[in-house]
Amino acid sequence: MREIKGLGGLKAEGIPKGFSPLSRAPARLCAIHAIELHLSAFLRQEGVSPIEIRRTHHSLAKMSEYSAIGLLKLQTKTSAYLVSMTGNREYLISRYGPELVATHSELNRLTMTLVEVMTKVKTYLSGIPYTPSPMPGIAEH
Repeated sequence: MREIKGLGGLKAEGIPKGFSPLSRAPARLCAIHAIELHLSAFLRQEGVSPIEIRRTHHSLAKMSEYSAIGLLKLQTKTSAYLVSMTGNREYLISRYGPELVATHSELNRLTMTLVEVMTKVKTYLSGIPYTPSPMPGIAEH
């Protein structure tokens, strides 16, 4: 068993025998959603509007098309995986048809993608001073 860097000592244990792919669906959905949220936060910091981000409709492939994502310097395999997840409709199936999840990628690959995206977004954003942008429609006091 090995430790996953960036997750505070979390151990990469395999799913115990006897667990069906369906039992992994909540973890898969949470990991995909966390990747999306990290990319969304990064894109917001880089000036992409919330409306433009919503137009991606949970598509990690569309998010990865923004030139700003190149600043993260994701591994080639990771970038390709983000695109393939969209092509395989992993988010939609994990959310609405988890019984079909057996055809998707390994949970280990998904976890490693999450760790890489999370780590690189955190590292990138930690070097940028926070400057809140005013919320539209809210008057400043």
